[in-house]
Amino acid sequence: MPPSGFIQGGIEILMSNVITVDNLTKYYGDLLAVDHISFTVEQGERYSAS
Repeated sequence: MPPSGFIQGGIEILMSNVITVDNLTKYYGDLLAVDHISFTVEQGERYSAS
């Protein structure tokens, strides 16, 4: 996936994905814990799960 960009003060800043998850499914034994999740995290972004 190519980097995305945005304009800030007339300067184009390119961001690149540092994490890309596409269609992730996770089981623990017979328990479905994660069902087809997709997301990206770009450089400089922070995420947390609570």
